[in-house]
Amino acid sequence: MGVARASLYAVLKRKERDKAILAKILRVLDARPYRRMSQLQDEIGDSTKVIRRVMKKYGILKRRRKKWKNSKENKKTHAAPNLWKGRCPLAPNAVWAGDFTEILFHGTKIYLATVIDVFTREIVGWSIGRTHDTDLILRAMEDAKEKCHGRTSELFHSDQGSEYGSRRFREWLVIHRITQSQSVRASPWQNGHQESWYGRLKGGLGDVNRFLNSDDVHDAIAEEILLYNTRWTHGTLRMSPKAFHDLWERETPLARMVLAQKSRGKTRVKTV
Repeated sequence: MGVARASLYAVLKRKERDKAILAKILRVLDARPYRRMSQLQDEIGDSTKVIRRVMKKYGILKRRRKKWKNSKENKKTHAAPNLWKGRCPLAPNAVWAGDFTEILFHGTKIYLATVIDVFTREIVGWSIGRTHDTDLILRAMEDAKEKCHGRTSELFHSDQGSEYGSRRFREWLVIHRITQSQSVRASPWQNGHQESWYGRLKGGLGDVNRFLNSDDVHDAIAEEILLYNTRWTHGTLRMSPKAFHDLWERETPLARMVLAQKSRGKTRVKTV
């Protein structure tokens, strides 16, 4: 038929290889539907070009998180100005960002508060509770302080939730000499690091109703935070947050400036 034997077997081998890659892709996306392409590459072991080709060939679409509605910012007065906008830290513990989210478990709500180091993208503190109150976020801040060996950030950024504007929380910031920064109301993208993290977390957890009790949910959240800090490849850093932090600790001052540029990504920003 005019077809070389080598060409025929090459096509057959490629089909077998594609099916093997397909099985790996489906297994990874079934466990965590929101995996980034770089994370798929790390777990599957093939190039992103090959993974994209196989996904396109078999009509596989990754689930995407909802994007924020690009509406105009609400210009109403708020408790603290947005001192974080347009800036970027140059070292760990320069800027922390905080927020909390709710997780629906068998009809009841579980609230998770986290604190993220904006420079390293590490989750440095977190707490879980049945109510979203000042105690919830203060426990997360105390956890961050403990895990950072008593150190705190110079700037703390959050939204305008009543918990972050409470007298007790503001007093805690004053005691620890932390400047407060808050997003403009109805502008979640101004606290994008936290919003992005919660999207990843919920994608990794999947259906929490499969767990038997709230303790299992607590353990699953702790495992996801550990995986994110130590093993997940961050899209901007191209490594895990913990690996980025350890690399910064080992490098010289000149090399640290290069890492600071890496932490910024492609955005041109001021430094703090």
